[in-house]
Amino acid sequence: MSPGIFHRFKNHFKRQNLVSPEAPESPTRRPSLDNVDHSRSASVAGPTFFSNAHDFTIQKQTIIVGSSKTLFDLFQGHVVVGAAHNSEERCDAPKCHPDTRIVVQEDILGWITHGDLDDPAKQIMWVTGPAGTGKTAIAGSERGLLAGSFFFSSFSASSNRHSKRYVVSTLAYQIASSHPGLQAYASVLVAVVEQDPTIFSRRLKDQAQALILEPLRELQGQWDSSTFPKVIIVDGLDEVEADYCHDPSRHDASRTNEDDQAEILSILTFLSLDPAFPFRIVICSRPERIINEILVTNASEQLTTKLFLDFKYNPDSDIELYLKAKFADVRRRYGLSASWPPHRAIKWIVDRASGNFIFAATIMRFVVDASELPQAQLERVLTMHLQGGTGQNPFRSLDSLYMQIIKSSPRPHIAVKWIRAISEPSEAVQVARPAFIWKHLLESSEGEVNYILNNLASLIAITTDSTPHFKIYHKSLLDFLSDQARCGDLYVEKAELHLYIADRFVALLKNRGPVVPCSQDEWKRLMRSFGMAARHFIHFIGPSSIEALASCDVDWWTRTILTGSPRHARLSGTQPADLRFCRALFPFLVDLHRYSCRGPACDSACLHWTRGILTELKEVLTSSQEGRANVQTWLLEAKIKPNSPRSSSNTCTICR
Repeated sequence: MSPGIFHRFKNHFKRQNLVSPEAPESPTRRPSLDNVDHSRSASVAGPTFFSNAHDFTIQKQTIIVGSSKTLFDLFQGHVVVGAAHNSEERCDAPKCHPDTRIVVQEDILGWITHGDLDDPAKQIMWVTGPAGTGKTAIAGSERGLLAGSFFFSSFSASSNRHSKRYVVSTLAYQIASSHPGLQAYASVLVAVVEQDPTIFSRRLKDQAQALILEPLRELQGQWDSSTFPKVIIVDGLDEVEADYCHDPSRHDASRTNEDDQAEILSILTFLSLDPAFPFRIVICSRPERIINEILVTNASEQLTTKLFLDFKYNPDSDIELYLKAKFADVRRRYGLSASWPPHRAIKWIVDRASGNFIFAATIMRFVVDASELPQAQLERVLTMHLQGGTGQNPFRSLDSLYMQIIKSSPRPHIAVKWIRAISEPSEAVQVARPAFIWKHLLESSEGEVNYILNNLASLIAITTDSTPHFKIYHKSLLDFLSDQARCGDLYVEKAELHLYIADRFVALLKNRGPVVPCSQDEWKRLMRSFGMAARHFIHFIGPSSIEALASCDVDWWTRTILTGSPRHARLSGTQPADLRFCRALFPFLVDLHRYSCRGPACDSACLHWTRGILTELKEVLTSSQEGRANVQTWLLEAKIKPNSPRSSSNTCTICR
């Protein structure tokens, strides 16, 4: 018998007046297990720690105490029953439809059962992806091998479902109840709590040590853990909220949601590192910054394998299969013809879902709403985006999700403007702008993009390809943000959005570059992209921006673009123009004229920029035969006449 467990039970008997007061506490006076009859209740003669004790048995070297309280009695009030995967509270929780998400589930199951064969073997799997991709449904489908689970939910009426307080005690209770072979662990838990009833008020790490690791260590080697359940699942970690959020008296509390999420992650990592802990851990969450930093970029990376739910798992095919099965159920229930719904309707839903099951599931819940015939409900969904969101909202639950995520940003209204700006189409340029262009345009302070968008990683992310750009995961998000009836106070009028983009672009021009200084390499990249970027942003110029645009330093910008560096004061024979940059200027001038000149005469901005650029180009026109030929060609392509750049006419060279 281990000394730790012996002392634990000795103290238990002392409190029950079962130990003789004269009995010394020296280890030499411990009773011999060889004298115990294992076939019946023990009765040991003589001065011993077990004098007058009754109603207990000793089997091999594990003591089973006949406590007056059960495990349930002792853990009552410290277990979140609704957080279990099969709880009544989760009866309507999403589940994987039959024959969908097969490959994802096989990948997870393979890791749970055979992950120890990986090189290196990792004890934690992080299942992540954009909001609505089915992480919770997938987590809820892993049952046969489950030792314990905690499904966090910020939408639950119970604050315990989004608090860290009972996550360790709930998992400990579930582990003890998950398999008959873990009964000895359950018995030890009873003794632990009876010895220290205050354990539930300790730090999570202390709870994990006392309720999970120490009992497992003491019983290690006395059982065959290969027969136990294999995995613990923690879902919705990103939905954990700091306790002060639900306590109005704690406005000055310094804990944040991220602090509590990080603490839970540290506990799970702490458990997985211990050799006595026989379970794998699956964590499901959105790709939030703090979770990504801890599981992927910190030391925990050595313990974690990451499974990202993206298009490699072909979600469109699964969504279409799900929709067809659900619509077949509706047809049978209402006796509808096999031609309903039309194939175009299913294709439209799949396209708008963008790989996110939550969109399709939301629509199906609306279609089967008994308030109208399903045909009418579906037609309402298909026409809603054209009608501006009038009438009943079929996307209520989806909108709540979007609202919750966006408002987690420290500046949600700016975040909305940025998302809308990044996705706003341009009449001039139909390609996505690189992420660094937007960063230089939008930031007023260094690090502002990360600060504002970090909490929205499940909605928008920066790609990792050779030219990173912003990727918005959900087409339905843009529908939500463009409909005032759905997004409420987050709505931004199109005119306001265009003015915001124009103001940021003009600020960049007036400032002679980004407000936040950039390196020489970043500057060169910006200049190489200036022409196309300027054509995109000039599309949003309105009358209120003309005066500011006319006051920009055109000479400086032209020299900078032509040389590729802001440090050169003027062009010279020793510093020739970079002809790659030259060509970008001319489409910009044409678009400037197109979008700023509203009447028969060119406005001041158009005249200012056209004359300034053509004056600077005189150096290029005469410096070399190659330069002269190239510039003449580009002028013709842009329909710009190079003569008389300083003409006093109130029309630019484009108009003449």
